[in-house]
Amino acid sequence: MADYDLPPPPKVRTWAGKELKLSTRYSSAGLSTTLFMDSDEGRIVVDCGDGCIRDSIEIERFMRESGADLPRRDLKEAGEAILGVVISHPHYDHYSGLLTLLNFLQLLGRTSPLPIIYPEGAAPIESLVDHFTDHLWEDPLYDIDLIPMEHGDKVNIGGTRIDCIFSEHKHSRPGAVGGPVCALSYRFTRKGETIVYSGDTGNMDPLKEFIAGADLAIIEATFPGPGFGADGVHLTIAQADELGSLAKDHLLIHFTAGSYKLAMEKGLVKE
Repeated sequence: MADYDLPPPPKVRTWAGKELKLSTRYSSAGLSTTLFMDSDEGRIVVDCGDGCIRDSIEIERFMRESGADLPRRDLKEAGEAILGVVISHPHYDHYSGLLTLLNFLQLLGRTSPLPIIYPEGAAPIESLVDHFTDHLWEDPLYDIDLIPMEHGDKVNIGGTRIDCIFSEHKHSRPGAVGGPVCALSYRFTRKGETIVYSGDTGNMDPLKEFIAGADLAIIEATFPGPGFGADGVHLTIAQADELGSLAKDHLLIHFTAGSYKLAMEKGLVKE
């Protein structure tokens, strides 16, 4: 039995369509969220929380042991296969693993440019990249292409189109709420197959049309219900499940101890 007063445990969760495959090992509010989206062109890292390198290796191990139909890559090949990084917003649990990733790719000898997609105005992302390039003992072996995005923008990475809309989210910690944070929700489309990622948001309404009909919706589910946190910061389990039902399939992430316990009880996630 899980210790429900603690954050949820690591667990590899996967989804496979015809063109896109999605996997994640850990997503917990305030700690870390990282998603890995694979196609026949390579991998897009969606959010890059603490432990993203460790998670990527454990997912690779899980895929091999489960016999999944994915290419067997060594670490260097896996590093080169990353087509880009997409960050939903500049909260540390969604980007704190980026510095580790950049340094690890340097260690592996990556040479191809790395696009990083992020919300316009997310200065912490830009500062982190500057820190990486300014504190290496050698020149960077690969270029970093910073691509700031605003509501309605789109970009193509490795044959996958990425659209975005503004996401309503606020700075917060238990007992305190700050102002709005620059945040985006993303839609990934490849050869007619679509995955939508909510990112963090406190308002489900803008996402309804964005998600409707998607092959997979990945929705944050931070609060067990009303009264467990400030309105306008995160979604509840019920809201997340309602949004997810607009897609053909959905995956709930970004749990707290309380929301994970409720999701388990409702059968929305398995141990």
